[in-house]
Amino acid sequence: MSTAHIRELDGVIRYSFRCVEFRMNYPDFVQSIAFPALVILEVLAISLGAQLYELLVLLPLMVTVLAMTIALPFWWLYRYEVGPEGVVGFDRWGRRRRMKWDEITGVSAIHLFGFPYARLLAPGAPALWLPLSTDDTDGLRDCVDQHCPAGHPLLQTIRKSAV
Repeated sequence: MSTAHIRELDGVIRYSFRCVEFRMNYPDFVQSIAFPALVILEVLAISLGAQLYELLVLLPLMVTVLAMTIALPFWWLYRYEVGPEGVVGFDRWGRRRRMKWDEITGVSAIHLFGFPYARLLAPGAPALWLPLSTDDTDGLRDCVDQHCPAGHPLLQTIRKSAV
């Protein structure tokens, strides 16, 4: 069980045990795989003399199904958490990592393949990559706002990405 996070706001003391789990936005993830694959395969099919039906119906359908199939395991396995103790996510090699709020010394905003990420830095530890485009982006913002200490670099990065 996680410890309570106490935050005083306007004379009201709030206790929070809330830990939110979220994933990347699945439709956006599928689209980021399908669109480049479709463009490449359409050009290849045109150069090989494909019929109009194949170009407009079969190829897009096959690419969409394939992209959904490829994206599903990644979407299912990569779950992220934000809670009173800190953030749980993954480093660049896909290893699950946990960072406490006070360990995070810096945050950099990065766009990778069209997706916004917050790269959380801590001394002596690999960077943790936190997606900012999730299935519950508002919940992510609310949870970070609720649990982060005032002036925390992650809080500032998320507020900047919302604009």
